[in-house]
Amino acid sequence: MNAILAPLRALSSLEFYRKVLKNPFWHCLAYLGYLSLLASFVVWIAFSTRIAPMMDDFMIWFRASMPTVSWMPEGISIDRQSPYTMTHPKFGPVMTFDMNRTDVTSETMGVEGILVTSKKVYVRQSSAELRVYDLTAAAKKNDKLPANFTIDETTVGDWYAKVKPWAGIISAVFYFPFFFMWKILTAFFYSLVGNLFNLSRKPRLVYSSVFKLSVYAMTASIVFEWLQMLVPALDRIPLGLMGGLIITSGYLFLAVKKTEPAENSAV
Repeated sequence: MNAILAPLRALSSLEFYRKVLKNPFWHCLAYLGYLSLLASFVVWIAFSTRIAPMMDDFMIWFRASMPTVSWMPEGISIDRQSPYTMTHPKFGPVMTFDMNRTDVTSETMGVEGILVTSKKVYVRQSSAELRVYDLTAAAKKNDKLPANFTIDETTVGDWYAKVKPWAGIISAVFYFPFFFMWKILTAFFYSLVGNLFNLSRKPRLVYSSVFKLSVYAMTASIVFEWLQMLVPALDRIPLGLMGGLIITSGYLFLAVKKTEPAENSAV
């Protein structure tokens, strides 16, 4: 079979599923690998066209709102009156700088997600849990650090410019194994559904054949997931798990029943 066109044939051809039954088992795993590669490419495009612009907008606000931070071995200082809160127009209070705070608990921290004091950074993990980072610890462990340095909007902009191109690539790379394992488990679930359809098939298929059909039957719901990632308007269509179950089960039913030998088929 033509591997490149396999997804299109899985969407449109019953003859394709008859050929699937004759192919070795590793073909369906290779097909999942191919879909995983395509999925990673879709994630990269979605990141570039949908997520990156939102990151850009957030960074524009962040750079315009942030104070200039001066770091010294004994702690940090800012160029604005303390306390100073960075409040996003959509997300509300994001980060507060309070150079006078010392003892901070989850109850006294406030509603912001991050609190920066002269010596520590407090990050809220939950309503009752804080993670604390000591800003002076690095200087205590490494005496080769500079005596002081400044972090301002230019510094943050330079960091962002270096990190942004890699963010989409890293997301795509990590998505590949996640997608592959996720769809292996999904195919296992649908193979159980396929076995129910297999009960009325003559002759019945062995389990490995049902699993192979399940892998290819998922194609339609997978393609729609990709379209929702790429086209914002399609997000409004509530396909969900139930919709995916109905679509894939429909393809799987046809794949199991319509591949019966002609002399045993009712149609």
